[in-house]
Amino acid sequence: MPVSKSLEAFFAEWLRAAQEGDVSWFSANLADDFMYIHQMGGLSSKADLIGANSRHQNRYELRELETRSYGEVRVAVGRYFAQGVIPASVPVTAHLRERYAAGCELRFTLICRDSPERTSCVGLHTTVIENVS
Repeated sequence: MPVSKSLEAFFAEWLRAAQEGDVSWFSANLADDFMYIHQMGGLSSKADLIGANSRHQNRYELRELETRSYGEVRVAVGRYFAQGVIPASVPVTAHLRERYAAGCELRFTLICRDSPERTSCVGLHTTVIENVS
């Protein structure tokens, strides 16, 4: 399967799992040392992300995705729409909480590692796009 199709399917499953609160998907597909750098620069671990997704089922829509492969490491850069609740444990401004509740666009970088058994995500970074044209 071409890299772009396999990572597109992986991220689509990620968004589905987040919308449905499917924590078993995250348990199976995030590396144990996974780190998420969110909008305000804070760090969340695999356990943090699983906990957040068990409580908040937000709305997500993939809008754009570009991928690159570097041996067993694959990188996806893209944009998605999100709407819902940012967990209270995530340190963000009131303005960002309001924008997220109303719906906003985010850019992301996703880093995955392939092994013979599966693809696992080792890192995610997201940034809210302030002005979408």
